[in-house]
Amino acid sequence: MDRVPGARSFPYSIVLSDTFLRGILHHEKIIIYDFDPESENAETAAGMALSLGFEQVFIMHGGFAEWLGGGYPVENGAVE
Repeated sequence: MDRVPGARSFPYSIVLSDTFLRGILHHEKIIIYDFDPESENAETAAGMALSLGFEQVFIMHGGFAEWLGGGYPVENGAVE
């Protein structure tokens, strides 16, 4: 599945369990997006991150569809 370069992809069920943030330091920047621009899942995930004490949480409004539409690079495969 294509994604923003360097992004980690998580099924929504993992987001709801709060394990999607393991290994990320509380001061690191987190940018959350969804593949469906009409979905509210990114807002839910951002709220979860903020409630867990993460300090720099941002939502990429427009999601992956807008990223693709802007002609930005994508990658596929495992995140290094």
